Parts: sequence; structure tokens; C-alpha cells
Amino acid sequence: MPELPEVQNVVDGLKILQDRYVEDVKVYNVNTVKNPNTSDDFEDILEGKKVLDVFRRGKYIVFQLDADYKLITHLRMTGALVVGEKEVTKYTRVGFLFSKNLAVNFNDIRRFGTMSLLHQEELYKEKGYFNLGVEPLSKEFNHRYMLGKLSSNRAIKTVILDQTIIAGLGNIYADECLFLAGIHPNRKGRELTKQEACILVDKIKLVLEKAINCGGTTFRDYKNSKGESGNFQQHLHVYGRKGQKCLLCNKGLKNSKISGRTTVFCPNCQR
Repeated sequence: MPELPEVQNVVDGLKILQDRYVEDVKVYNVNTVKNPNTSDDFEDILEGKKVLDVFRRGKYIVFQLDADYKLITHLRMTGALVVGEKEVTKYTRVGFLFSKNLAVNFNDIRRFGTMSLLHQEELYKEKGYFNLGVEPLSKEFNHRYMLGKLSSNRAIKTVILDQTIIAGLGNIYADECLFLAGIHPNRKGRELTKQEACILVDKIKLVLEKAINCGGTTFRDYKNSKGESGNFQQHLHVYGRKGQKCLLCNKGLKNSKISGRTTVFCPNCQR
């Protein structure tokens, strides 16, 4: 599933849509549209709307439209917003035509991706979006905030994957951040010291910024809005490397399941 760096790269490519009008919309898969109730309403409300801004919130792509509407998209596992693609394929779930003849297709192989068109007063209907926590690259995400979220007995990896605490952090980058911070992913959150919380915050910011600059991580399906793959996979220390040698201490990496997520770590470097 695309995480914060991948979504940010998609958003960067969609900035070209700012100040353009939606001239035509066609829903090819009604299950992709969560809100409003019908795909006909989705098409009717969208047509003629102006895109004021495109931004990321957590793992969501948000089109800020005029008349206080937001088009909120979640790519899930295989979703992709492709700019300039007019040809409809068997994977095209929603097709858009913007002013100046610019086409954008929402393609999704596994059909888990979603779109919701909501007025500002209706955002509560998109619960995952409405309840998002702090953005990890913001000033609000600091050691004081982190310490305030570490009072539970939950594993620290579970804590930082909680989207109501940190918006956008996913399995790939959680493993990488904990490794660089030297923190075992199964440590209870309340056991972390102030110093460890500071280090973890710093590493989260560092890893996410580097991953954004590298275009995100591509293993199979992820591509940005221009159809380009990321290359952060070349910089991974632990994720996807179970059974291999640690790049720091040369001892074997271990893996386990934490909250149902495959987790790779170094038992020697992470305490």
C-alpha cells in the first residue's frame, strides 16, 4: 500500500490540475465511489467544479474544490492516478477530463481504492480521514507530542502505525524508522525514555523526507502520476530483508508479526 512518501509524490504530480475545471467525469466501477450515495450524484456534483488545490493528508489525496467540496482519494493497494492518460483500460475505475483537454484516470488493479466527494460539513462521513492524527513532517510532531502518546502497553510499532496518532506512516517506514532509532519494534510504548522519543521523532522525519526525495518505494505496483517508479527500495535497511545480514552489525535480521503486520528488525541493534 502506498504510504506517505508515495502519496506525496503522486500529489506533487497532480499539482498541474490546480485552477482547472472538471469538464467530464465517468465512473466505471460504482464500488470505487464511497460518497455520495450514487455514482450519478458523484458525476453531477463534480462536473464544473474548479480545483483550487491538491494536497496530501496522511495517505489520502485531497482535491480542494470550489463551493467547499473535497474529493478525497485513497489509493489502497494498487490505485494510481495517471495524468494525461485518455485511454480507458479494464483497470480504469473513474475517468476525468479537466479543462485544456487534460485527462486523468484512476486505475486500480485490485479495486480496493476509494473516492469520496464531500462538502466541508460532511467530512465526518469519511472516518479514516476525519480522525487522522498529526502530520509527521509538521512542527506539531515533536518529542512532546510523541511522549504524550506513549502511555499504553501497546508495542511501539503499533503506536506509530496508528493513523489517529501519526498520519501517513505505514509498515515500510515504521520498520525503517525504528531500526535507525535503535528501538525494538515490540517494546511497549510506555517504556521509551524521553531521549528515545526524541530520536524516534527525528528518524521518522529523516526517513520520510529521504523517501519523498527518492520518489517513494516501489516493489511491484506503485508508480507516481507520471507512471514513474520510486527508488527508495535501494536504501532500505530492514524492510523486505528478513533473513539477510544487518547492514550495521552483520548479524542476521529477524522477523515477527506485530498487530498482524510482518516486522523485520535487528535483535542486536534494536533494544
